[in-house]
Amino acid sequence: LKTTQNMKAMQRKAKILAISTVLGSTIETNADLAMSHPEWEMQRIESKTGILQRHISGEKEFTSHLAMAAAAKLLQDNEIIPGEIDFVIVCTQTSDYLLPSLACLIQNQLGLRKTTGALDINQGCAGYVYGLALANSMISSGLASKILFITGDTYSKIAREDDRSVKTLFDDAATATLIGIEDSSRNQFNKFHLGSDGSGFHLLTAPQNKFSPSVHSTLYMNGPEVYKFTAEVIPNAVNSYLNEIEMNLNSIDFFVFHQANTFI
Repeated sequence: LKTTQNMKAMQRKAKILAISTVLGSTIETNADLAMSHPEWEMQRIESKTGILQRHISGEKEFTSHLAMAAAAKLLQDNEIIPGEIDFVIVCTQTSDYLLPSLACLIQNQLGLRKTTGALDINQGCAGYVYGLALANSMISSGLASKILFITGDTYSKIAREDDRSVKTLFDDAATATLIGIEDSSRNQFNKFHLGSDGSGFHLLTAPQNKFSPSVHSTLYMNGPEVYKFTAEVIPNAVNSYLNEIEMNLNSIDFFVFHQANTFI
């Protein structure tokens, strides 16, 4: 009997059931930045990035607030009872605390069961895909049937005001995604193609000052090198993935790439 149950669990596939989003409460336009930094040539930056404005969190508005708001909106809009959630995954690089995990705070504030699993993952651009892959594995293994997956960051809190390489790009937001079991093969998640290359860690970083823990970390990005890496690696990753699932580019109707500007 246990063997039969395990086989059924392994046959389960996951799908996205619903998504909600919340943005930072303040809008910062390129005109606002031009007033503070007239030397930044905002028209040139705007033509390359395609970004006209950013949503910035308030002084007392942190990642937990945006994440909680997105999660509450998801449950309310889709009439989900908190007791239905088996697991909470939060993907963030700007948690309110070094510890405890933001997922634990969400579990408590939403009033989820104390038997609900909760964990954080630290990922940036690839975070949504990693979260989906993790949720899919949990559902396929039978560990969970309904997962609340939250992404949220307030990068403006760690971006230097005079650093145009990040100040003109990053803003603050959160999403909440409900992931559950899908019986139809048409809507199921397919394979995931993941990878990592830690050799370029210094190109996009927010170092923690281990000698002065009270000093806040600041976000740094080497834009040209990040672009070079993306241009070389992502097309190969897409082609490798398509080969794995035995499809070609002509079979795909729409691509969604997570990148911070139009040019890249």
